[in-house]
Amino acid sequence: MAAQEQRPFALPYQLDDAGWVANRWCEILPISMAAKYRLMRLDEPLLRLKLVDDYLRSKGLI
Repeated sequence: MAAQEQRPFALPYQLDDAGWVANRWCEILPISMAAKYRLMRLDEPLLRLKLVDDYLRSKGLI
């Protein structure tokens, strides 16, 4: 149990699932709750992931 407390997200990781990855990014991005809500409401996970990518690139993080 102590090892789980050190992980940023609960297992199992679903790194091959664009929706799961996009949702985890939305959880940790330093954006307003309103922006997070708008992202999470998008029906298309690939679009959500692209918007997260755009944000990260605009901030010079990737």
